[in-house]
Amino acid sequence: MSEQTLDIEGMTCASCANRIERKLNRLPGVEATVNYATEKASIRSEGVPREDLVAAVEAAGYAVRAPAAPRSATRCCSGSSSAPPSRCPCSCCRWPLPCSSRTGSGSCSRWARP
Repeated sequence: MSEQTLDIEGMTCASCANRIERKLNRLPGVEATVNYATEKASIRSEGVPREDLVAAVEAAGYAVRAPAAPRSATRCCSGSSSAPPSRCPCSCCRWPLPCSSRTGSGSCSRWARP
């Protein structure tokens, strides 16, 4: 069995999650749980392509977000290309790694993205 996670858009209540879950579980070889709070469907399936899972969610009237491309640090605002050891305190850039030149300013220029 393979495991997949789908990011669902358009749910407004727990009944929405229940509807999507029922639709997915009707597919042969699929065991799905949908969490309204996290907007995610956790799916275990045997040979069911992702496209079929997405089609089932869309048939229920909801959308599936495309998987996010992984972020990569290209360079720090100080010019360093090495990945620093702890999280960035800058809340507005949402970057998972800190700048090696901790200025404490909290500005988004801590990491320069491509």
